Amino acid sequence: MPSPMEKTCLAVVELARAGRFADIRERFAPALRGMVASEALQAAWTAEIDRCGPVVTIGVPVSTLPASGPQTVTIPMECRSGSMTLVAAIDAEGWLMGLDLRSSGIQSASTEFTEEDTEIGEMPWKLPATLSMPRGPGPHLAVVLVHGSGPNDRDESIGPNKPFLDLAWGLASRGVAVLRYEKRTRQYPGEVTALPDFTVMQETVEDVRHAVQTLAADTRIDSHAIFALGHSLGGYLMPRIAAATADLAGAVIWAGSYRPLATVMVEQIDYILTLPETTEDTRQALSAMRKQALLIPGTAETPGSMAAPFGVPASYWRDLAQYDPGQMLQAMTMPVLILQGQADYQVTTEDFRLWQNAARGLPRVTFKQYPHLNHCFIWTEGTRATPSTYTIPGHVATGVIEDIAGWIKTGHLAAAEG
Repeated sequence: MPSPMEKTCLAVVELARAGRFADIRERFAPALRGMVASEALQAAWTAEIDRCGPVVTIGVPVSTLPASGPQTVTIPMECRSGSMTLVAAIDAEGWLMGLDLRSSGIQSASTEFTEEDTEIGEMPWKLPATLSMPRGPGPHLAVVLVHGSGPNDRDESIGPNKPFLDLAWGLASRGVAVLRYEKRTRQYPGEVTALPDFTVMQETVEDVRHAVQTLAADTRIDSHAIFALGHSLGGYLMPRIAAATADLAGAVIWAGSYRPLATVMVEQIDYILTLPETTEDTRQALSAMRKQALLIPGTAETPGSMAAPFGVPASYWRDLAQYDPGQMLQAMTMPVLILQGQADYQVTTEDFRLWQNAARGLPRVTFKQYPHLNHCFIWTEGTRATPSTYTIPGHVATGVIEDIAGWIKTGHLAAAEG
């Protein structure tokens, strides 16, 4: 006998099958409802049905009850051409807190690409990876996906959303091979912490080099057409990655910060502290984080401090304090694409403007902004996202994927800015 929360999840499936997405929206918690668009729910459902075909059978719900927070209910569904899973987060009062819909059989059902497990790097830092490969003999264009800050998985999962998975499937469907991998700080957290002089070289740059080498050694890949796409911190580091990585044909800075990491962190915290959705407990935690961020070398309040905030060694912050992304951008000889969501509160249009200033006189650098897209290039209601935005399932905007694929193939965008 399904529990009340499992019945709620089953009802969502039936409402979606009936096309009643406005009714699904009304099942979200009142505090979140204003940020949920029934059109976005419909678009997500339709996209998965287009991939897998109509739902044929609905499986038995499986519930997970964490020590605190919403309960998670998962419902598997078999479709005409594959399978998919609906995951719902439901609070104690029965309100929806988030929905995630993913087609799990797309790689086998897809006529455009396949997926295969692989590895990059060498011991002791070998990393599990996934290669999304367009069908056909090739040689194919390819791109390596470079994570943002934190111990990210290969899909760069955040809440119910997986922007790197969206990019991989979207680009592979358009003829571009994609390599994504577990970040070193996720796969080897203890070993990384023990490094005496840890910097972004060990966190990020070295593994991008290994990923490019893996692609270049694959006869199905055009070794002269390998690109790198860096998100957030990965975008911030892209000029440095390009300088350290041979054989890159071009680079994409995807919501990459330009200002120092500490400056961006403090700005994010100050913004979140102004939001009505921020609880008192969260405010206290953020205030403590702000004090730590101000210890990072290069911040105005404590210039030159060599403390180790957030448990990250001083070597990391000292290294970043010496990094000038604009100067290194000027030295890049490859084409560069810089994209920004205008609703992003984590890396803002101020950073986008600074990239534009740094690229003055560089015709090889192309810019484009997207209204209503957040830090993960997922549609969001309003002009600026909030942390609760990430509890709402969504997908990277199709137009962004098409722009990236088109630029990789031709070096041009249809309505580029800058």
